[in-house]
Amino acid sequence: MEGVDGALYNVAFAFAASTGSPDAPVTWTKAIRHQDALELKTALENELNSVDKTGTFEPVDSLPLGRKAIDSKLVFKVKRHANGTTQHY
Repeated sequence: MEGVDGALYNVAFAFAASTGSPDAPVTWTKAIRHQDALELKTALENELNSVDKTGTFEPVDSLPLGRKAIDSKLVFKVKRHANGTTQHY
């Protein structure tokens, strides 16, 4: 595409590519059934190893009275290059 429409198309495509995959799984169950399950699992293992290595979180058996654990959740995302190919998970 050329001209203004083409430029807008390229910007929209680049934005869509940068925001990740619309079919990215939102739960672990969906992630392990996803077409990129192996890559997502590897990315999760790498992230957990990094968190462990840096000491970001510390597992505890119990909390002091009146304290609450911090909630967390997994976020799966497929980042893409402007041309739509996978950049990383």
